[in-house]
Amino acid sequence: MEQQSTDVTGPPISHAKLGRRRSDKGRVVADGEPQPPPPSIPTAFRLRPDARDLLFARAKEAGMSPRAWLEQAILENKTRIVVNTSAQDLVFQINKAGNNLNQIAHAIHTLRLKDMLAPAHYTQHMETLRAIEGLLTDALAHARSNLVR
Repeated sequence: MEQQSTDVTGPPISHAKLGRRRSDKGRVVADGEPQPPPPSIPTAFRLRPDARDLLFARAKEAGMSPRAWLEQAILENKTRIVVNTSAQDLVFQINKAGNNLNQIAHAIHTLRLKDMLAPAHYTQHMETLRAIEGLLTDALAHARSNLVR
């Protein structure tokens, strides 16, 4: 059970909780006072020996500690993301999409020939298919230009 003492001039004071604590740096802070974030947080991970050697060599070349070099590399992140897709795979996917477009175009033509599609709708659908075809062609050209060979 918590023991309380009373003061004639104020409310009861609990001896179990005085409303103060020590911060990470050891200074005493009041409850509710915002605490600054720690300057760094210990982090550990494993590296292959060759990767560790390279980390230490690059840090030494830069005149930095390995920790500082790695932190800078992470924060500045100049990593280049490489898409691991061959042009042949992209051509295959675009061709599949093109086949689907041809099937849709065939269905639209069939509906028009059977007078089940108004000429205005036929024109609208064909323009949409041509636009999709253009987008697929542009996407393929863009993907090819960004592939790392």
